[in-house]
Amino acid sequence: LQSGPDVLLVEAGAATVVDPAAVSLSTPIALPAGAAVAMDAGTVAVTSPEGALWVSAFSALAGISLDPGAADATLGAGAVTVVTKGGAALAFDPTTGTVTRVEVVDGEKVVTTGPELEGAKGIVPEAVAAVGDTLVVLAAGRLHADGWVADLSSLGGVVLQQTGPSHEHVLLGSPSGLVRVSLDDGKVAEVPTGASGTPAAPVYL
Repeated sequence: LQSGPDVLLVEAGAATVVDPAAVSLSTPIALPAGAAVAMDAGTVAVTSPEGALWVSAFSALAGISLDPGAADATLGAGAVTVVTKGGAALAFDPTTGTVTRVEVVDGEKVVTTGPELEGAKGIVPEAVAAVGDTLVVLAAGRLHADGWVADLSSLGGVVLQQTGPSHEHVLLGSPSGLVRVSLDDGKVAEVPTGASGTPAAPVYL
C-alpha cells in the first residue's frame, strides 16, 4: 500500500513499514489472521474478520497494539473499512448496517457511530468506497447509502469506484460504460461509451 511518501508492505500475517529513501524495512507488525489493511492520508486501519478495528497514524504504527481488547471499535463479523482522502477510517458493519467513523485528532482517537445505510442490515458487502466522507456499499447488484438504495442489477456486473475525494456522484463501471449515482437521492444515470468489455473501478481525480 502507498499513500504519498508512506509505504506499507502487507503480506499474509504481517505489515512492514518501508522507507523508500533508504530502501529499508522496519520490524514487521504481526496482523490477526485474515485481517484487512487500509491506508490513506497518514492513517492506517486494520480490521479483523471478527470485526475488531484498530486505527493508527502511520507515523505511530510501530507502537500499535492489535490485541482485541485494545480495538478502537468492535463491530460485527465481516466488517469492512476504508480510509478517506482526509484520513478518517469508515467501517461498515453488515450485522447492523451502520457506519463507524474513527479519526486520529491530536493523537487521540475520536469514534462516532452512524448513519445506518438504507437496507444494508444483513447484506454481504462486495465492495465499499468513500466519496469524500460518504460511505457506499455494493452488494448483490444494489448500492446502499445513507437514505437510499439504487438497484443496478439490470446493468450487468458493475464495479464500484475507488475511494476518492468529495463529489456529488458515486461512479461505477459497467460492461457498456460509466454509471453515475447521485449521492443525494440515489438517482442512476448511464454514460454509454459505445464500447463493451470488462469494467474497471473508476477513479475521481
